[in-house]
Order: sequence, then structure tokens, then C-alpha cells
Amino acid sequence: MSDTKNASHLEPNLPHVPSYLRAMGAVNELLKVSPDVARAIRAEHPDLRQVTETELMRFVPRVPPELATALCAPFSR
Repeated sequence: MSDTKNASHLEPNLPHVPSYLRAMGAVNELLKVSPDVARAIRAEHPDLRQVTETELMRFVPRVPPELATALCAPFSR
């Protein structure tokens, strides 16, 4: 019998936890603005967790400030 209440098994590679979905959405928005931003930042900052909003906005001047804030905030599940 198939489980129709929980269809998460249909998309095993996609996150289903709301905080992960928000993080994925924020990263996707950043990549729309600057597809190669991760390479550029990692050239100076090997640990992306240490990048500040100011530094992110220096690398991607067109990034909206609220997106920079969301991306640089500590992640909590």
C-alpha cells in the first residue's frame, strides 16, 4: 500500500525541512545574481561560514541587503 500522506520519498534529493528550503532559496537567489560567487569568495575565504554581509556585498554589489543578511546569518535547523 502506498503512503499518500507523505510524498517525500518521491523527491529524495530535495530537502523538506523548512529551514533548509529557506537556505536553498536564498542561495539560489544569490546564484541568479552572480553564478560564480562561491569561487570568487573561496579564493579569499576558504570557509564560507566566515563571510560577513559587508564582504558578500563587496563580492556581489547587486545582492539585496536583506539577502546578504539571510545568507550570512548563523544557520539553525
